[in-house]
Amino acid sequence: MTLTIPRAERAQTQQPAPRFLAKVSVPGAFAGWLEGTGAVQGQDDIDPDCLALRLAFDASEPVRRGRSISLVVEGDTTVMAMLAEYAKRFLDTFNGNTGEATRAELNGAKKTLERATAAHTSLHVAA
Repeated sequence: MTLTIPRAERAQTQQPAPRFLAKVSVPGAFAGWLEGTGAVQGQDDIDPDCLALRLAFDASEPVRRGRSISLVVEGDTTVMAMLAEYAKRFLDTFNGNTGEATRAELNGAKKTLERATAAHTSLHVAA
């Protein structure tokens, strides 16, 4: 005896889980540095997390606030985790090394780390 599930029931049971997204404003100076990385340039697309970050960056919206420009990046927990990871690595590498990074890049990385971490946490709570 073979049991079959009607097509309509199968479609209902195979619905993907809802995907929650968050938006994070990435300050322009740090966004400029991030655009030079292999993840955002597409060189690391073999890694699905890097691909997700690149696609989110490609779809980002520039926003002018006074004299500065920020990129508003929208993404899921993967994108927020990658933004936080790159910001943390930037700070670990360049913080304290005068001349290696500008003050604007350092401040942008700090803000991105704070914002992406908060967004990542809120997405986990929502899921």
